[in-house]
Amino acid sequence: MKHSLGAKFSTGLRWYRASAQYKRVSLERQSSAPRRCVRRAVSALVCLTCLALADSASGGPPTANDFAKMGNGAGGPTGAGVKVTQVEAAQGPATQYFVNTALSDFTGKTIVDVTGGGTTSSHATNVAQNFYGNFGVAPGVTNIKVYSADDWLNSGFLRTRMPQAPVVETQKVQNHSWVANFTDGLGNPDTVKALDVIRRLDYVITRDQVVSVVGVNNGSGTTLPQILANSYNSIAVGVANGNSSTGGSTLDGLGRSKPDLVAPAADNFPSVSVATSWVSGAAAQLLEAGASSANAQRPEVVKALLMAGAVKTPFDLDGTTVSTLDNWSHTPTQPLDLRYGAGQLHIDNSLAILAAGEQGPAPLSEVGATGWNHEAISGGGTQSYYFTVPENQVAFTFSLVAAWNRQITFTPGMGMNPATLTPQALANVKVQLYDSVGFSQTTLVDQSISTIDNVQHLYERALPAGQYKVVVNSNLATDYALAWQSNLVTVGDGNGDGTVDGLDYINWADHFGQTNVGYWRGDYNQDGVVNGLDYTRWANAFGIGAAAFPNLALQVPEPTSLALAVVGAAICVVVAKRRRRSCHR
Repeated sequence: MKHSLGAKFSTGLRWYRASAQYKRVSLERQSSAPRRCVRRAVSALVCLTCLALADSASGGPPTANDFAKMGNGAGGPTGAGVKVTQVEAAQGPATQYFVNTALSDFTGKTIVDVTGGGTTSSHATNVAQNFYGNFGVAPGVTNIKVYSADDWLNSGFLRTRMPQAPVVETQKVQNHSWVANFTDGLGNPDTVKALDVIRRLDYVITRDQVVSVVGVNNGSGTTLPQILANSYNSIAVGVANGNSSTGGSTLDGLGRSKPDLVAPAADNFPSVSVATSWVSGAAAQLLEAGASSANAQRPEVVKALLMAGAVKTPFDLDGTTVSTLDNWSHTPTQPLDLRYGAGQLHIDNSLAILAAGEQGPAPLSEVGATGWNHEAISGGGTQSYYFTVPENQVAFTFSLVAAWNRQITFTPGMGMNPATLTPQALANVKVQLYDSVGFSQTTLVDQSISTIDNVQHLYERALPAGQYKVVVNSNLATDYALAWQSNLVTVGDGNGDGTVDGLDYINWADHFGQTNVGYWRGDYNQDGVVNGLDYTRWANAFGIGAAAFPNLALQVPEPTSLALAVVGAAICVVVAKRRRRSCHR
């Protein structure tokens, strides 16, 4: 078993049990040379809902309903050929961190205990089942390395507070379903150690081009733990039922938008641990699907693809419920919701963005309404992307994410003195969306201009037909990833399900006569009022997309009795076309 160098420090280990009780164990470790015997376990590891999973009722791989919730249809990539790392906090004894490889979930897989001497952990096994197990999100993954979190933090990989650089990561995805807080000998927060961990992880992500997926903490009242979710370049994950940390960042730049996204609550085990493993599996799928493109293998591209594909539909965008806890919102200076990030994982959306192909900026040509790009920008420079929402269509949702990495300068330590990891100035990349006519921008539609985050996010609902321009600018030279998706539907499809049918008529009728309620409530021409003109738009498009619903009776209903008296007059009124957008942030 590997052991570490490092000064003596005390920590606390918290394990959450099925009864929602936990016990705290004080731990101490001292080591004066590499690979000498360690007297006790180490490092204030707080494992995310690590339950003692006795049977499939309290854990196991995703259910069919889980796959539906995470938006992963059949026949997609499996993560084949993608090598991964799983890091696990010890479950009780220091050696209890390894996967139960005897299960059929792991037949045909090579799972290497890099730390050495590990015994079976039910938490590690459940994470593995959901991540790369034969019935998990990335069943095609066959090459896996497993570390104890203590070993990974110390001489086994990250080499926290040591003179050397971290070990080179040869795997493509790291999963961290654990969190930690450090204390010094007096019980005070050890932010020096925590900062070293965060910066070493950011350094590894850029140096080795690895996707690192990390969990926030369990519990709706918790804030981000010191590590690892405070890092810039990782993908921080919460759970969509709201029972996880709310942001923003608490270390190394306060108030940054975290988490980056959430995953649905699992049927068997609704925890951040499982949510994190699902996002890791989705990352492996994207890496396999983009294997032919060097840019698609970049961690910032994978991050942008996952975040741009996330959906907001599980959350109350319209404020129609009394509670505000389920609302998704953001502002121009706060790119993400502080509990739900960019929204809920939707793997097929992210795969569709990837499949649309890489499309670069150009001054006088368009990109597709969906796509992605990895691009360099100079200090003070600007990049422009034009796209069109076709006539008689609407982008029911438009989602765009820009992501770029924080750069870290590594200076080795002298003798036994720890290395220095110095963050470079973070590029201030901003994105703006404009109306455009003939490749000439006009009105500002939306913008994301945070000065502290290394992500930006635009999100629009019911973007009308027309040309648009996305402008990216930066104060410093940097690379960035851009991913965007337009969910295009025919005008009259008020629920965005891909067909204009009776459900959309009911949507119109239920809101007839109302004003300023938005396209999704029946204002199909977006003139600010739900009236007969909107009925006409719906009726003219009725049945479009209905081939996907062969049992649907293609019969245009009459307007409701309430509407009947006014429809005839309303459709004869000449109304100046006025574009209206309603975006809930």
